[in-house]
Amino acid sequence: MDEKARHDFFVEYESRLPVNPFQSRFALFLENSAWRPSDGAEPGVFEKRQPGSRCMWSARWNTGEFGIVTPAALLGTAFMNLRQMMWELSDAVFLDSTQGGLCGQAFVNFYHQPAGMSWAQWVKQAHQALNQARAVYPEYLAEWDLPDNVQNYRAIRPGWSDPYRMRAAIRNKRIQQEGA
Repeated sequence: MDEKARHDFFVEYESRLPVNPFQSRFALFLENSAWRPSDGAEPGVFEKRQPGSRCMWSARWNTGEFGIVTPAALLGTAFMNLRQMMWELSDAVFLDSTQGGLCGQAFVNFYHQPAGMSWAQWVKQAHQALNQARAVYPEYLAEWDLPDNVQNYRAIRPGWSDPYRMRAAIRNKRIQQEGA
């Protein structure tokens, strides 16, 4: 594998990435998830959390303001840089997803590029695998913006919310609704 060719391709690729149209929503989620630069090299990546829960956008979030927020509504694959793609591919491999195998293959192909596969073809393969995996990502409650119809605290993303804090947030939401 030619490291220089890979590096040069991705420098050029990332220089042409369009601006994420959902950047303001991404920034809101980033702020409310309490991400800090010490959590990971990429905004929204929590490197120390368990596999499958490291990327803020590798889940569906049930919110009060936006309803169900899908990964594409935070960061579409067409707007992802290489590091974001690799982190989400690694999350998808660990999630209980029927598409984990496709993401795993894309992940492996990055390090062991098959003969005849160009880097542009790899990007296409990675985008396809992630888009298919995203269709079956689990849904979790956004503790910072609970929906009105919240019933239980069991839909907590592993490693993201403390169950006791989530119960308190749900209890406070119910009290707020009863007082209204």
